[in-house]
Amino acid sequence: MVTGLGFQSSGDAARWNTLALVRTDRAGNAAVAVRPSRTTYYRTAVGRTATTNAASSRVLRLTVYPALAPYRNCDGLNSHYPHGVGTPGAKDRTSGTPVTTYLPSAAAYALNDGGVGQRDLDRDDDGIACEKR
Repeated sequence: MVTGLGFQSSGDAARWNTLALVRTDRAGNAAVAVRPSRTTYYRTAVGRTATTNAASSRVLRLTVYPALAPYRNCDGLNSHYPHGVGTPGAKDRTSGTPVTTYLPSAAAYALNDGGVGQRDLDRDDDGIACEKR
């Protein structure tokens, strides 16, 4: 059982804050619950002891997206989703290099695909609204 396992967070993956010191169970597992309000990086770390060196885990980036909402235009949508939103597996219909970095979200796409009383932000009907490289 490891004691003094630090659960750390960072906004930029450079400066780390310890959120909690946790103990592992017999299998080596530990759990911490978080509810970030913005994109945050996490890692675990153990300090140096008389018999071991300090070490840290791989960094996990947890991306937090804004609440789903319909947007008035592509400028508004792209301010939150820079490459657009689309249905999972959609293929960009273009003569150039296709956009593949859009947010795959059927719910976000449905809110911006011209339902009743909404603007249609997927003008080429390829399943991706406001795609942009």
